[in-house]
Amino acid sequence: MAGGTTSPRCPSAAKRIAGARPATRALARASASAQALPSRIVVIGASTGGVGALCALVEDLPSNLACAILIVQHVGAKSILPEVLRRCRHERDDSVTVPIDGEPIRPGRIYVAIPDRHLTVEDGRIHLPKGPRENLHRPSIDVLFRSAARAYGSRVVGVILTGALDDGASGMFAVKAKGGIAIVHDPKEAIVPDMPLSAMKAVPVDHCLPIAGIAQLIVKLSSEPVAKAPGSRAKRPRPEVKERPRFDASHPAFVCPECDGPLIEYREGNVERFECKVGHAFSLEGLGEAHADTLERALWIALRVLEDRAAIQRLRAKKFAEQEESRRARASSEIAAQAERDAKLLREVMERL
Repeated sequence: MAGGTTSPRCPSAAKRIAGARPATRALARASASAQALPSRIVVIGASTGGVGALCALVEDLPSNLACAILIVQHVGAKSILPEVLRRCRHERDDSVTVPIDGEPIRPGRIYVAIPDRHLTVEDGRIHLPKGPRENLHRPSIDVLFRSAARAYGSRVVGVILTGALDDGASGMFAVKAKGGIAIVHDPKEAIVPDMPLSAMKAVPVDHCLPIAGIAQLIVKLSSEPVAKAPGSRAKRPRPEVKERPRFDASHPAFVCPECDGPLIEYREGNVERFECKVGHAFSLEGLGEAHADTLERALWIALRVLEDRAAIQRLRAKKFAEQEESRRARASSEIAAQAERDAKLLREVMERL
């Protein structure tokens, strides 16, 4: 790791396993039947390299799982991931499904998040809100994990697969805080190990396994009774309380890269999170990436304005020359030349970023 930082290590072998648009809620509720609740909720987050990992994972899962599985894979404006995962299972059943807003969560189902909607759970049902993006993503891994942790507590199994940056670390903290189980993809096998490593830095994970081991463990856990978290009571869970915002005069007042609103910094264990009033949220790594994109956009706008300024002043200089106003023509030419030099300098700056 850069700067001599020691990479987190997988837990010891002793901890490893032994050998579209959403429909309306009214429609979903009208067709809902009294289904048995799943024994556990397994939430899975993946990003770069995730499609192959998810394919291998779902291929090894049986059709009669007692748990429900919810997947967020970072995708673009369109996604054929549900169809891909159905083919990975050789279309042997209809367990892989596109969720419907408001439908009851059923055991044995694999719900795959759709583009441009968060995937959340509450009161035994799926919800697909179009809330603020987190780390520039919607659907967001962290949003799913925090939602599951609030709703299901120690019945949640969180799984972080291959991916860049630190998406999922904040959500995994919430899962562990509520007594859930944390599983990460073995960084040695993950195509991009950043997300598993970040989760391991954020929380003490329970299992660090290759894909085949994760599938076996999900099957094992789905058939086991859920142990109550220490100190848990049969009360309605209290809302999560974040730490008091830190206002440190030595730090600049960051603004949200999405809406330019002020950001408040929260700490979740070892994880820093920044959130604006609207609800856009970022990890420190995500904020750095988002700010870099904002900076590049701003520089391109400045470059275009400078080039426009040069072109406009060249036209003015030509017009003044035709009108034999030499002094004004010379002044416009000088302004145009300076704008061209500034645009060239700005291009050089952009090359260094």
